[in-house]
Amino acid sequence: MRALLQAYGSISDTNRLRQTIGRLETLAKAGVAPAEAALGASEGYRQLGEQAQVLRLLDQVIGSPGADLNVILQAAQQYANMGDYGRLERALQRLVQVSPENPEGWYDLAALQASISKPREALALSSLREKRTMSLFREMRQREHCMAIK
Repeated sequence: MRALLQAYGSISDTNRLRQTIGRLETLAKAGVAPAEAALGASEGYRQLGEQAQVLRLLDQVIGSPGADLNVILQAAQQYANMGDYGRLERALQRLVQVSPENPEGWYDLAALQASISKPREALALSSLREKRTMSLFREMRQREHCMAIK
């Protein structure tokens, strides 16, 4: 359906664009890939210039318990494109919560916090990331050791 949003947006067919957005919102409410459907609907609203609706749906995506790494990244990119750094920070915090082993997420969050005058938080994240990396490394070595014993 996201391809339909792009097609209808490119030919300025706002009626069909709104219909497709409505279908995506219905899917999101019905629990059928809710984060992905809400993300698609937010893209439609962005094409219509309805920023309040875009933010409402992106916030829903970030808060969705079933949101995966890819969906959260897409929402974060939309926040970045809109220049909403507060919401971008929350999205990146959610990203490192969902995927703590992802070094890019930690780096992006620390870089953002450093750039928006939150150097203490950025330094704390850097330290936390190092501790998490060392912990993962130790776990991997322990598993390798156990495998070698078997």
